[in-house]
Amino acid sequence: MLEYKAKLVGITVVRVNEAYTS
Repeated sequence: MLEYKAKLVGITVVRVNEAYTS
């Protein structure tokens, strides 16, 4: 469960980062 949450957070961070950099 913990690694699933960590993966979800990681995906969210990547998407936010892409949104700010583009």
